[in-house]
Amino acid sequence: HPSFVLGYFNAPVGKPLEHELTVWLNRNELIGFNTASLAPAANYYKPKRAMEFTGPGIVVDWLDIEGPLYNTWPPASHTLLFGELPIVEFKSEEHPETRPPNRSRPRQLGAGMNRADPEPGIWTVHSDQPIRDADRLLGQFLPRLFRRPVEDGVRQAYVRIVEQRLQAGDCFELAMRAAYRSALVSPDFLYLLSGSAADVVKSPETDGEAESSGQPSDDFALASRLSYLLWNSAPDDQLNALAASGQLRQPAVLHQQVERLLQHAHSQRFVNDFTGQWLKLYDIAATDPDRKLYPEFSPYLQDAMVAETRAYFRELLNHDLNVSHLMTSDFVMINQKLADHYGIQGVTGTQIRRVPLPPDCPRGGFLTQASVLKVTANGTTTSPVPRGAFVLARLLGEPPEPPPSNVPAIEPDVQGATTIREQLARHRDNPVCASCHQRIDPPGFALESFDVIGGFRTRYRSVGEGDPAERGAIDPFINLSFRLGKPVDSTGTLTDGRSFDDVRSFQVLMSHNAEALMLNLATQFLTYGTGRPPGFRDRDAMAGIVQRTMQARGGVRTLLHEVIGSSLFTGDHEISPYQPVGATSRPDSVAADARDNHRFLMTEVLPPVLHPAVPLVAQPVAAELPGNYIFADERSVDVRVMGLFFPERVDAFRMLLRQFPDVRLRSVDYDTAQATIQYASNADHFRNASHEQVMQRLNDRIRQQSRGLFSVAHPGKLPHEVLEKIEISISGLDCDACSLAVHDILTRQQGVVHATASFADRVAIAWIDPKATSREELEQALKKSNVAIPE
Repeated sequence: HPSFVLGYFNAPVGKPLEHELTVWLNRNELIGFNTASLAPAANYYKPKRAMEFTGPGIVVDWLDIEGPLYNTWPPASHTLLFGELPIVEFKSEEHPETRPPNRSRPRQLGAGMNRADPEPGIWTVHSDQPIRDADRLLGQFLPRLFRRPVEDGVRQAYVRIVEQRLQAGDCFELAMRAAYRSALVSPDFLYLLSGSAADVVKSPETDGEAESSGQPSDDFALASRLSYLLWNSAPDDQLNALAASGQLRQPAVLHQQVERLLQHAHSQRFVNDFTGQWLKLYDIAATDPDRKLYPEFSPYLQDAMVAETRAYFRELLNHDLNVSHLMTSDFVMINQKLADHYGIQGVTGTQIRRVPLPPDCPRGGFLTQASVLKVTANGTTTSPVPRGAFVLARLLGEPPEPPPSNVPAIEPDVQGATTIREQLARHRDNPVCASCHQRIDPPGFALESFDVIGGFRTRYRSVGEGDPAERGAIDPFINLSFRLGKPVDSTGTLTDGRSFDDVRSFQVLMSHNAEALMLNLATQFLTYGTGRPPGFRDRDAMAGIVQRTMQARGGVRTLLHEVIGSSLFTGDHEISPYQPVGATSRPDSVAADARDNHRFLMTEVLPPVLHPAVPLVAQPVAAELPGNYIFADERSVDVRVMGLFFPERVDAFRMLLRQFPDVRLRSVDYDTAQATIQYASNADHFRNASHEQVMQRLNDRIRQQSRGLFSVAHPGKLPHEVLEKIEISISGLDCDACSLAVHDILTRQQGVVHATASFADRVAIAWIDPKATSREELEQALKKSNVAIPE
């Protein structure tokens, strides 16, 4: 946008209306009008077009600007800084040694010339007892600024700043401003304190011996954390009073305060900022769609996209709708512009409202919203890769590994000669790429039915080959220079073998994964609210949040309550005592979670997930499940574990099996990938099951719970004693994805029973049947797949 949009208004034909809007206007800003729902104005300025135009237009009769708007005078901001002190005119002749405030002369912009207003004089705050008044004003201001009680020594330090500036010749207002500026750059204001550091602002002159507030050490920190989560602002008087009385941590009180904050208009800041960071709405204007391919795109459409996503999340929050609505729904939040874009009839006006979906409409949920579809595309073409990665990371909580640095990106083909699916098929011929793309591509394939600006399509647009395009709902004054290319294929198969025919069937499949959706949304809430993602040690607490929400049959609002009421948010499960508002770094490992500082709001980079270890899906722990399971030595199976391709996965496999109360892991050997699993004979899952059925059911549960990262099978016919261990040094193993690719190459070779590949050790190990293969054959297979083996 070259300009800032103040608002949108309806202009019905033949019905003059008056519109009123309260906005913030900066100095020298000009106000203009545009017909947002019509084609871009440039199209009407071409020869003869303006004269030929017979469509709607607007006439502006008058415009009044009133301001500044204050409920009281002096305004509340002045009263906060200077209280009820009188404002008097400063006369230099009476105070020749005193510096007055430097006021800029107001100037009024006229038609064709600037004319200065009459000289208003200099008016300033006056105090007969400046030090006493400074102490009183700072005593009121600093606790509010620092969001907690302030020690006397701290206040006196700021009073001394005032005293020094007065002695240097400043007037009272300038001296107070100097003290206020010092407070505004203090870490006590810029940082959100937690833990014992939040109890009271201490003076460095007391060697840390602060006067105790007598309250729980982090009640004020909790008030700040809660207020900045839901209001993006400092806590109000009610929150501070509850923190001071020690009542804020009481579950009923905390629940009531969350409801109070959510019902206030300020909570829209949370909706806007959370969706902006979680769903990358702040990147909505990062790309401009190609004007030849998408001439119907306009700033109005883009603003409507963002408004839809915010309104949809607000609807989920207000009505506590189930998390399945993240993926699919029977309604949308749209206005007339989006309705035309989506092909939905009967919607008029600029107002975003809830509209039921027609039976054949491929919309619903966040997946098919135009804002999400635009931020996951460039300005020219779409690709299943960024869209699939977005779905995995932002909605399912399973972010893929970053691509290797030596693998080039796929260049778009705007001529229409090849489809993106055809290009990706060649891309996946590289085994290093195939291991990750089998997870990333299917969600992206499902979204191929939508173009760069979120419009539904059955054929790609191109500027080269293809058939003439149909105009449809595109404005008749817009030239169509694109053509219709090859048909879109939105089918795909997930890693667990389930297939889908289009985006609607994909949405249904994903909506059944309620626990994963809920766990990810809880993670996003917690990361946004605390400034750090939950770590490995937080898995039980996160599982508890999900379990309690599901037991209550709650939705998005209930989940938010559970996150805020958990120890991970309230501070009982403490993190670093300082949370800088402006920091942008994030930990590179789970161990770094406790020591690194993070941005208070949700970081652009998603939380690190223990991948390629098992994603932590919320499951009830064994102690909380009914049934007394009986384990006997004879009820055990020996299995070969697929997925142990580097050592860290052994712990991940152990953690996975702990989620099954009717299963115990007796032993696991990384070198041989052999494990012994004991199962409860009286469990419903294994009662009266044969050995083959036990193996099959174990494998199904492990594959499902790990989302295909692990599986188990029979150990094999050959005893381990006859196998030969082959070690092969590998160059270029620099990420988990590379290790997985080498592992997959080796395990596909005939005669390989088990293989591992560690990028940390830069070595691949294969256990082979020496009668079926050899080192030379394995090295040849690796080299054929462009894996570097040092000579």
